[in-house]
Amino acid sequence: MRIFGRFHKMVLGAVVVGLLPVGSFAQNTESSIPARRVTLFDNVDLYGGDLSKIFDVTLEECEAACLANSGCKAFTYNTKASACFPKSVAGEQSEFQGAISAKVTNTDPGVMAQAQARAKTLAFLPDWVLETGLRVAQRNGRWYPTNGWTAADLLEIAREKEADGDLNRAVQLTFAALNDEDSAASWIEIARLANKWKSNDRKRRKFIREIAVAGGVNGYLR
Repeated sequence: MRIFGRFHKMVLGAVVVGLLPVGSFAQNTESSIPARRVTLFDNVDLYGGDLSKIFDVTLEECEAACLANSGCKAFTYNTKASACFPKSVAGEQSEFQGAISAKVTNTDPGVMAQAQARAKTLAFLPDWVLETGLRVAQRNGRWYPTNGWTAADLLEIAREKEADGDLNRAVQLTFAALNDEDSAASWIEIARLANKWKSNDRKRRKFIREIAVAGGVNGYLR
């Protein structure tokens, strides 16, 4: 409940000062966190296990096709040919320039159940708060490849970047760590870094507010 207290104060404070709009209240809590997530590797091909071949698609569409198929455990996307290869198994890795490969991880059913229960306690918030948390979590794997680094290593480098004043890179590395270990602590770390991050750029400020809310709500849900 300590995590919730911090998140509660953060969001309500933003509403009071007008940073965040008040809209309709959250009703749909069945899909508050992704049931499956991907861990990406740049310039890597996965051998064998092809379920199908899909052409003229984007990386996002390739990821969606795999995640929609319970039998898909991985995929390789050829950026040069815009071709997608959903796979039944994450085979042996080999270097392939222009390829992006991903392994799929299913969220633990207990974590899913906890998230659904906790989402119901956030019904006083506008719909977009949970929607923002889910949207950021869904895109995270695609935006921040881990490239084989562990969460512990990525978080250590993130702390070094924060100490150097590079909060942009610290946030990127922390998001990448979340693709290795989807932990509440790392989501809360995203919210902390976002609240520390200052920018004069309007688009950047919008992004910072988005990840601050996503970090808080995802940390609580997990």
